[in-house]
Amino acid sequence: MILLPHGGYPLVVATLASMAWMTTISHDGCDFVRITGPAVEKLTNSDTYPFAELGFRSFRIPTFYPDFNEWQIRYSDSCLSYDVLGDEPFDSFWIIASTTNSIGMVFGGAACLFLWVSAT
Repeated sequence: MILLPHGGYPLVVATLASMAWMTTISHDGCDFVRITGPAVEKLTNSDTYPFAELGFRSFRIPTFYPDFNEWQIRYSDSCLSYDVLGDEPFDSFWIIASTTNSIGMVFGGAACLFLWVSAT
């Protein structure tokens, strides 16, 4: 009985696909994009912060560290939910991007599972 009829190459592809999918799902969800300017003021209702990092379901604002004399984001800090913004809806592009992100996560996981099952 031949265990791997195509050799070991399908295992390499399956391993790389699994690593890419696990990297995607390991993010904390609020570090997708960094914004600056008036958008930060609108998001935080304050002109104090120079930038913010946004995700599909939450965002993170920086903290000023006087020891380093700069604004920094510590990824150990918690994310802030968009619920604090009130009832302000997102535009259609944001909703489409969030939906396709969720669909892509499901299909990515299914594709990794398929590669592992078909590799052996």
